[in-house]
Amino acid sequence: MAATIIQLADAIVAELNSTTFSLAFVAVRSYQPIYTLADTRTLRVVVVPRSVTYEFETRQTMRASYAIDIGLMVRPGTLDNASIDAHMQLAEEIVHHFRGKRVPLLSMRCLQAQHNPIYATEHLDEYRQYTSLVTLTYRHDEVFV
Repeated sequence: MAATIIQLADAIVAELNSTTFSLAFVAVRSYQPIYTLADTRTLRVVVVPRSVTYEFETRQTMRASYAIDIGLMVRPGTLDNASIDAHMQLAEEIVHHFRGKRVPLLSMRCLQAQHNPIYATEHLDEYRQYTSLVTLTYRHDEVFV
């Protein structure tokens, strides 16, 4: 059986791929989301396990929180407002889709969604690529002994 954070990342990939958003894409899970500029001519959505935090509630119990990054990368034909706006809208749709959403199989719920950076200015300047990052934080419903 895979680590819990991997199961969660795979569940997020499946959810992204089974949902209709304003822009079409196929999400993948990766440890190294490195693409050439040619690869990002089409929208890339990459799910990356980020971190696990264990909070000890008592000496004998703890709660785990899992952070998952969702990266959006594309090198659109033009860098006009309309093109960038469409990708910003997609990131916002992803945030809203997952807020409070449960993963019943893992007894987890999305407690926090962060969209930072909303776009990486250095990627726009240097590579003419839109890059955005959404981080979802999930927590188990129960406390572990």
